[in-house]
Amino acid sequence: MTWMRKLRVLVPLLALVLVLGACGDDDDGGSTGFSDSTREAYLDGCLEDGNEAFCNCTLDEFEKIYSEDEFEDLALQLGSPDEAPEEFVDVILTCLDQLDG
Repeated sequence: MTWMRKLRVLVPLLALVLVLGACGDDDDGGSTGFSDSTREAYLDGCLEDGNEAFCNCTLDEFEKIYSEDEFEDLALQLGSPDEAPEEFVDVILTCLDQLDG
């Protein structure tokens, strides 16, 4: 799957994360990273169209770059893959590179 196709899959997924994450609990899963509900929502949606290694990689990379609030704000702002910020595309390329290598 090309990086642009991955991007087209992940953009709508962020909207799903926003909705499902808002319905989940406030368990932060520890002192770093996203809440358990946000992580589960992301992985559940991602695994429908991606592979587990890619989904885990992108989630880990998003957690390095964004706070959970920033990640949810990103989901609200994204309307299409063409509007994805550079960091978002970089995450996809980083993970594709790691998985290819």
